[in-house]
Amino acid sequence: MLAVANQPFLWLCAIAAFAAISLGGAMWMIGALVLTPLLMKGNTALTHTNPTLLAIVPAAAMLAAFFTLGLEQFTISSTHIFAYLGAAGAMAACIFISRATRKKWVTEWSQGISIVVGLAVAYFITTAH
Repeated sequence: MLAVANQPFLWLCAIAAFAAISLGGAMWMIGALVLTPLLMKGNTALTHTNPTLLAIVPAAAMLAAFFTLGLEQFTISSTHIFAYLGAAGAMAACIFISRATRKKWVTEWSQGISIVVGLAVAYFITTAH
């Protein structure tokens, strides 16, 4: 601890990091405080016009986000492609199993399972070389 105490630059870096994290957290809370009532108004308006939009719009947004992030991986290497396809296959299998067995926990754990499968595929591809 004495080595850090004698170096003012490290203390300034630690203070700057603490300030950045604190400001980021505060801005996140202020944003949530301001945007929550606005989003509730939109939720109420969508509920009155077409309730099925409440299910379609978030699902479409999530699919678009995951596909966009996933397709960016295709340009990196073949390992990324196989990891993405393995994770997507695991997700599809989890959804199929969940619907076939009517087990809700499979749906809830499907994202974690697909991440582990994608990591396992990437690991085995990189160690097979």
